[in-house]
Amino acid sequence: EIYKRDLQKRPVLNLIVGMILDNLSIIMSSVDHVDSDDWRNGVSLHQVQECARVFGRFDARSGKIPLACIRSLLHNLPQPLGFRNKLGELCIGVHEKAVERLIRAELNLVASESASQNRLLSGRSHRKTSVWKMLKQAFVGEKTREKFSCGIEFKQCMVTLLAWRTPWLLSIDVKRARRSVIGDVVYMTHALVILDFFKSISLHKAKTKMLKDGAGRGKFLLWAKSCEHYSRRVGLRNDWTVHFRRPDDKHNGVMGTVSPSEILEICVTKVPKIPKNTLLHREAKYWNEHDIHTSDGLELLLRKYPANTIVLKFVDGVHAANGLVTIDFPAHCFEGWDTHVLRKDSFLEPPARQMLTSRPRPWSRLDLNMALRNDKTASSSVQAVGTLVDVQGFVGHDSTPDYPRMVVAPVRLNLTKAFQNVGYLGGAHQADDDANDDRLETVLEVVGYVKRKNTRRLHTHHNSGLLDED
Repeated sequence: EIYKRDLQKRPVLNLIVGMILDNLSIIMSSVDHVDSDDWRNGVSLHQVQECARVFGRFDARSGKIPLACIRSLLHNLPQPLGFRNKLGELCIGVHEKAVERLIRAELNLVASESASQNRLLSGRSHRKTSVWKMLKQAFVGEKTREKFSCGIEFKQCMVTLLAWRTPWLLSIDVKRARRSVIGDVVYMTHALVILDFFKSISLHKAKTKMLKDGAGRGKFLLWAKSCEHYSRRVGLRNDWTVHFRRPDDKHNGVMGTVSPSEILEICVTKVPKIPKNTLLHREAKYWNEHDIHTSDGLELLLRKYPANTIVLKFVDGVHAANGLVTIDFPAHCFEGWDTHVLRKDSFLEPPARQMLTSRPRPWSRLDLNMALRNDKTASSSVQAVGTLVDVQGFVGHDSTPDYPRMVVAPVRLNLTKAFQNVGYLGGAHQADDDANDDRLETVLEVVGYVKRKNTRRLHTHHNSGLLDED
């Protein structure tokens, strides 16, 4: 009893004892705390650290996360704040998608408000520039710019996630304070739904175009891999296409590229079948299987093209469905081109390189165009087939339809669209940087020759001017 009376007379001592007991109860409760999946028992230090670790993967050590990474943050955070369960599986349903839009909407409002405040403060600081600020900027340096223009801090992000994912952890006062924000969040959610809709449309168009382009390139690569003659040509091909892109009037380095003296635009005509009175390439010469050279086909083509219409067919995997075409090459269009005879192949190529001491040899660039006619609208259009890169001759089997296989010396014309929009000014060539389909080439094979009654060839040409002697 004497001890109790002493304690009643000492209120300060009672206060100290109460504080010790409260702290002891907090310590014991944290030790006995059991983590729950829905955080019904509260949040432990380990769970907070896990959220901070996931947040740190997107903030780039700036303490802020960009708005574009909110969805990725929700997909990586553990439940209940995020959408990933204990097994690491992503659990997203209709409710989760709706909550994600609401979270994005509120964080967009937070980011826009902070951005407007920053603009206001920056405007004030610019108006109040003083000598002291100028000296401080000169010696200390400028203030580092933020990595993200629309960034969300960790505290703001976690409060928003708690409000929409675990509302039972918020106090009543916080919930009452948030009532004024709900209307703006709903309006922003509708705006994000409309934005996501238009984004999905644009992404669908881009995906369709990418798949279409990829399908064509995939077909061509599969065909190129299966065709041994084209695969061999890729390794032996002249580097004219590389040097042609360099914008130089005459030469480039010790060994320079020769610009073409003129550009000939030649029209090819699509035909449904092999014309009558066609002398097939396989029948234009007696082919002795044991005595065929790679240059025999090229020599036959160079001998026949001045007075004959050449019948060609598309053989590559992408354009093979176009079938047969005919073409009238202008006389002397291959003058100035070089012939290279190798062990397995022969090439007719433009004079890609010449020594500086030699006089540049004039040659013609050949651009092939196909005339297309629309029967519904009774209109016609011109489609670019490509620029002739080289003519390849080799020893192989003839693939003329409805004829037995036999060993001949086929001839193929290899074209590319890489130089389709190249402009010429006074003999100088300027490459088109946007030409990105130079690897997707068009391959035509000679089928036969038709004797022309009229030796006049219809073509257009652009004279680019001959190079000077020096």
